[in-house]
Amino acid sequence: MSALPDWLLAWFNSPWLPLILSLGAFSDAFIGVSLFVLGEFFFVAGGYLVAQSAQWWIVPLIWAAALLGDILSYFVGKRYGKQIVHKYIRPKAKRRLHYRRAYRLMLKRGGTAIFIARITGPLSKFMPLLAGSMKLPFHSVFWARLWGIIIGTAQFFIIGYALAKGSDYWDHFWNLFSG
Repeated sequence: MSALPDWLLAWFNSPWLPLILSLGAFSDAFIGVSLFVLGEFFFVAGGYLVAQSAQWWIVPLIWAAALLGDILSYFVGKRYGKQIVHKYIRPKAKRRLHYRRAYRLMLKRGGTAIFIARITGPLSKFMPLLAGSMKLPFHSVFWARLWGIIIGTAQFFIIGYALAKGSDYWDHFWNLFSG
């Protein structure tokens, strides 16, 4: 850890770090601000912190913050989703076509579509809002988002953990998967 600059060391030793990481995970999931926040940085930093301090409780805390952001986005979609969707979809025919496709997919494969969107990336920022606007059952959205968060972010926690442990750990990790 001595290879880190002083400002980064101070950040990792801050008592505010769990709150900062949680707010970052929440911001990555909550509609509106999620377009400007990359949660991957916070998940990697969380893995790094766990490797340095053995405070494993940070991982579920970050997951809970991300899930809270998704749940609030769902309820925003349930309350205001129709107005938001129609405002941005109505002007363009191509957007209406994509929305109708997404609507059919969500009605046919709701939980699966939400889960896959969460682990694949950019679409995950809009799915809770769309699910809420389409009035999908909350329990299916909740479980799909929960498992999507756990599986989708685990890779970033592992990367942060491996970065903290150093290059020997990376070599060992790489050898596990390369044969």
